[in-house]
Amino acid sequence: MSRFDFVSTQEIDARVQRGVPENTRKANTFALRVYESWQEARSAAVPLDRFPTLAELAFFSKDDLSRALSHFVFEIRRQDGKEYPPGSIHGIMCGIIRYLRDDCERPELNFFNEDNGFHCLRRRIHRRMQELTEKGVGIHRRQAAALEEDDEKVPWTSGA
Repeated sequence: MSRFDFVSTQEIDARVQRGVPENTRKANTFALRVYESWQEARSAAVPLDRFPTLAELAFFSKDDLSRALSHFVFEIRRQDGKEYPPGSIHGIMCGIIRYLRDDCERPELNFFNEDNGFHCLRRRIHRRMQELTEKGVGIHRRQAAALEEDDEKVPWTSGA
C-alpha cells in the first residue's frame, strides 16, 4: 500500500460536485436556464442591443455585467408570462452568483456583497423586488388549512 493516493483533476472536480446539495444544483440549473432563455429571446428581439451569453458573463466588466443583469431582472417572466415572485428573483440571482463564483472562478463578482462595486445593480434588484411586492406578486403563500378542534382530536383518540 502506498502512502499517497494520486487522483486526477477530473476526480477532484467530481468529488467537489458531489458535495453540492441536490437542491442547490437544481436551483443553479434553473437560474442558468432562465438566463439563457432570456438572453436568446432578447438577442432575437433586439439584435442591436447585445447582452452576454452565459459563457461570456464572467468576462464582462462590472458596469457591463450590471447593465445586463439589470435588464434581466426587470424583463424575465415565467413560462406562462406571469411575473416571478420576489423570492424567485432573488433565488435566480443567487444561482447566477454561484455560477460566476464556482464555475467561472470569479468570486469577486458577488453582486450581493456590499464591498465590491455592484451598488447600482443591488439597488435595481431591490427595486424590482419592491415593485413585485407592491403588485402583490408572491405575497400569498400556500399553506395547509388549519385543523378544526374536532379533527385534531381524532389522531389522539385513535392512538395514531
